[in-house]
Amino acid sequence: MNGTSAVLALAGRGLRAHKARLTLSVVAVVLGVAFISGTLLLTDSLTAGIANLAPRRATTTVRATTTLEEEARPALPADLPARLRRLGGVRAAAGKVLGGVQLKPVTGSVRGPSLGLSWPEDAALSPLELVAGRPPSGGGEAAVSAGFARSDHVGVGDAVQVATGQGTAELRVSGIVRVNGADGAGPASLVVLDLATARELLGVTGYSAVDVLATPDALAAGRLAGLGADRVESVDPRRAVRDDSAGVSSFLQTVAGILRGFGALALVVGSFLIFNTLSMLAALRTRELGLLRVVGATPRQLGLLVVAEAAILGAGASLVGVAVGVGAAAGLLAWLASKEVLPAGLAVRPGTLAFAVAAGTVVAVAASLPAALRAGRTTPLGTLRDGAVAPSRPAAPAVVTVVATACGGGLLLRGSSTADPVLVAAGAGLCLVGAVLGLPLVVRGLAGPLRAAGRRLGISVRLGAENATRNHRRTAATMAALLVGLATIVAAATYTTSWQAATSAALRDSVHADLIVFHASAVGQESTFSPAVAAELREVRGVRQVVEVRTGRARVDGAETTVDAVDPRAVGRVLLLRLRAGGLAGLRDGTVLVSAG
Repeated sequence: MNGTSAVLALAGRGLRAHKARLTLSVVAVVLGVAFISGTLLLTDSLTAGIANLAPRRATTTVRATTTLEEEARPALPADLPARLRRLGGVRAAAGKVLGGVQLKPVTGSVRGPSLGLSWPEDAALSPLELVAGRPPSGGGEAAVSAGFARSDHVGVGDAVQVATGQGTAELRVSGIVRVNGADGAGPASLVVLDLATARELLGVTGYSAVDVLATPDALAAGRLAGLGADRVESVDPRRAVRDDSAGVSSFLQTVAGILRGFGALALVVGSFLIFNTLSMLAALRTRELGLLRVVGATPRQLGLLVVAEAAILGAGASLVGVAVGVGAAAGLLAWLASKEVLPAGLAVRPGTLAFAVAAGTVVAVAASLPAALRAGRTTPLGTLRDGAVAPSRPAAPAVVTVVATACGGGLLLRGSSTADPVLVAAGAGLCLVGAVLGLPLVVRGLAGPLRAAGRRLGISVRLGAENATRNHRRTAATMAALLVGLATIVAAATYTTSWQAATSAALRDSVHADLIVFHASAVGQESTFSPAVAAELREVRGVRQVVEVRTGRARVDGAETTVDAVDPRAVGRVLLLRLRAGGLAGLRDGTVLVSAG
């Protein structure tokens, strides 16, 4: 048996011998990996459902290019499909209109995100299968996805309401469709309209995109440029559908990001537990490690022994965590499907599972490095020790703690005064690092009061105080796990409360309107409605002033920002703008007002 094999064999035996001490570390890694893998799988499954709206036979999708990530793309010319069909190697080309809508029964409410799609022009490039009724014909009809029909109890002949930024229409259900064998487009319901109605409701003059069935080199960049259509590109059909459904996808990514944050927090807390446990084991196994040095083990092999134990622990716990995450994601999707909220079906990608296992293993190995260095410093004379742990000095000098905390506090104050989130995050992180590094100092400072309290409160309290203060570093590591978790929770709660208070104060001090009218939006969709609503509100008795606000996206000096359009003659009556320079009188075509920040 070579040295590496012997080290791995000893690592396995060491884990079996100390399995009780490692239980909490295993549980922490399992929970962290389960959070991460479960949320990744859930997101993959839902986004895969949206991408399922792409025609299976389409080889590429032609669309207009844009420099803005969160803005609708320009429409393609209405004659582009015909021009594409004339290219060599193109066997089929069909234009479509696709975008976010709000769909609900006339007597019901919006229950989730929805997408609007024009009825496919070419059956060869259609992702739809008509399971009841017939395709929509004319402006008063629409087909709906089978999932929406089932969950909202809608059938052929019933009325549904479709709302977009261009207006609201009440349509009669002419048919029910499935999407490439599924009951919907992932978490989104689907309403299918005839081309003219889709263009009217979604505000598209030509097409949103054109699906193409062609040979691989048929749509090279040069051939697309020769069509006379400016700024077009060809992309994978599934990617095109996801981009056109960006509102739904961004909502899913936001929710998944929050859940992945909890998973990362669990792994961080687990890393402290692993560090503490392995450090304790390294101290208690001084005689065992010294004996290994006596029989010929090198310091490198002793360090590798500790790292191997952590790797085995992390990999094993990560595999269990992935299994728990898969089961949790599958169970959640099944429960949501039983409530007719989302379609069932879990999309399991090997890359997602591998990433989750790697994350848990890397965290465990990284947490074991201090213990590995300590084990490597064991001398053969360690066989003469009884394994007792001598009191340790704080791991970080006081000056390091003070400097880290002071720098963090300075950055935090600077970021708060300039409203710079990067400085605030950096300052908070440095303050947290300083607090963690200073915990051994805190433990040493509490040693005297704890021992004094133990002498007065009895032998049990005294023993607990002696054990807690005997090794400052070990106690500080245990406290650090709790500190990081509580700090994260308090920071999130403080941020949420502060943001709500700041928003309320800004609205209270700046907005003088009696009412703000907005369209109730489904998840993942913007709150937009027809400009005709403003004209209707002006006719309501008692309404003295109506100010319209339109919002869009723009790129300024390379960065995306929000742009609001208002009537400068009216906005000052309902909105208090504290202008540092200029005035509303100068706001006209070709000019803008910019924020001081």
